[in-house]
Amino acid sequence: MELGLLDYFSDDAREVVALAREDARSLNHNYVGTEHLLLGLLRNGRKPAANALAASGVDIEAARRRVEETAGARAPVELAPLTPRAKKVLELSVQGAPLSGQKQVEPGHILLQIVRDKESTAFGVLANLGIDLEQLELGASDLVAH
Repeated sequence: MELGLLDYFSDDAREVVALAREDARSLNHNYVGTEHLLLGLLRNGRKPAANALAASGVDIEAARRRVEETAGARAPVELAPLTPRAKKVLELSVQGAPLSGQKQVEPGHILLQIVRDKESTAFGVLANLGIDLEQLELGASDLVAH
């Protein structure tokens, strides 16, 4: 990922990306996809986006198992690249921040883009967990509106 993109991220949003990279590495994946961004959001602690996911019924261990089932194992690399879809989610988050009146990307922006990308692996993981995605999108929209 271009370092310039992270210039628009808050510390919490940067932490989400760092956690996503850790998850990809721990799962032996040689890429960082939307599913890893989802895990990063969940591991971001008691932050609004993590709370919105938990309130929607997303359990981090169940999500991690789904990611393992969906993606399978690959050979890890030290600094795995973002998939084109994950990069697009982050770019759209950068574009969305000013539209919501914020100067920096927050984890809620990333979550909102994940639930809007119906073709992403993360969306599929959430759908397979039985999450009400329309309700989660509304919750994510509320997060970025404040």
